[in-house]
Amino acid sequence: MQVRPCSAREAGRALLEQGPAAHGWDEDQVRTGARAATLIGRKFHVPSSVSVRPG
Repeated sequence: MQVRPCSAREAGRALLEQGPAAHGWDEDQVRTGARAATLIGRKFHVPSSVSVRPG
């Protein structure tokens, strides 16, 4: 079953709106690109990474 891009985007947004503690990061409430990539990978079973552009 394919997930429509807009519904996948909405599902990803909903995951992020739950906050870090809802996904096991209790020690701090910082949202990072690496954490977002981890959540995307867990939810959609796809590899995800974060690219960092130099200054």
